[in-house]
Amino acid sequence: MTTTGELVDKGDIPEERKDHVKKVLDDMGCAASRAVSKAFQKITKKDMTDAGMCIADANAILAEVEPTQGTSNEVLTALAEIKGLLEVHGVLQMDNFMYTEGKITRQTDPGAQLFCRNVKTRYGALQGSKCWCLLTNAALPSSTVIGSHLFKWEWSEHVHLLGFEDVNDVRNGLPLWKPLEWAFDTSRLCFMFDNLSDKFIAKITDPSILSEKLVEIGQENMGTDWKSPPYHLKNLTFQHIDNSALEFDPRRPLRPYKRVLNFQARQARSYAIQRGVATSFMGL
Repeated sequence: MTTTGELVDKGDIPEERKDHVKKVLDDMGCAASRAVSKAFQKITKKDMTDAGMCIADANAILAEVEPTQGTSNEVLTALAEIKGLLEVHGVLQMDNFMYTEGKITRQTDPGAQLFCRNVKTRYGALQGSKCWCLLTNAALPSSTVIGSHLFKWEWSEHVHLLGFEDVNDVRNGLPLWKPLEWAFDTSRLCFMFDNLSDKFIAKITDPSILSEKLVEIGQENMGTDWKSPPYHLKNLTFQHIDNSALEFDPRRPLRPYKRVLNFQARQARSYAIQRGVATSFMGL
C-alpha cells in the first residue's frame, strides 16, 4: 500500500483516522518482529522447520503492507529483519543437504537394496552377474555397481523441493561403480549437463584425488565384499574420469532428473569452496 499520508491526501482515509491507521501499521511491525525473533531462536536450536514457519508467519503479517517511503518505521524494521533472516535460513537449509562422508549410501538403509535393483533394471544395466556402470561404460561385478539415491533417502520428506514426490523414483538414481558412487556422495564428483552434446559430463571437484586409482577406493570402501574389475580398469584414475560422459542405453529413454544432478553439483561446489579446493570449472 502507499503511505498513510498519501491515503489521507487522496481522501481514502479521513484525517481523524490517520493516527489509528499508523498504529495498525506499527502493530503489524511489532507482531512481525516478534515472529522474526522467534524464528532466530528456532534457527539457533537448528529447528529449521519451525523457523521456516515463523518466517512465513512474519511475512503473512506484513502481507497487508507494501512498504514505501514514509511507511511505519516499525514495519520497515521488521521487513529488513525478515530479509536478513531469509538469507540465514536459506544457507542453513542448504547445509542440511550437503553431500559429505556421512551421506554415503549404506545398503542397510531401508529399501536400499530394492531401489538399487530397480535402478539397475530400469536403466538396462543388468547383464547376468554383471552390471553396466554408466560412467566407466564397462560391465562390472554386479555387487560393486551401486544404484543409489541422487537426492539422498534420508532427505525423502523434502523431495518436493526438487519437483518430484517419491525419493525412490528411479530417475533419482544412477548405476555407478562403487568408487564413483563414493566420490558423488562425498562431493568429489558431480555432473554438469552439456547442451551441445546433450550429455551429462563428469567433473572431479577435488584435485587431490585425481591421481588415485578407483580400485583402491573400491577396496577401501567395500573391504572383503570388493570384487576385482576387468583388467583394463585396474589402473583407472579419477583423472581419466574427469570430463567423461554418462553413457545411456539408446534404446531406453530413461534419464536422471537434471535438476537433481544440478542441485548436487551446486552443493558440491559449495562444499569444495568451504574446503578450499574449488576448481576453475565451477562457474555454477
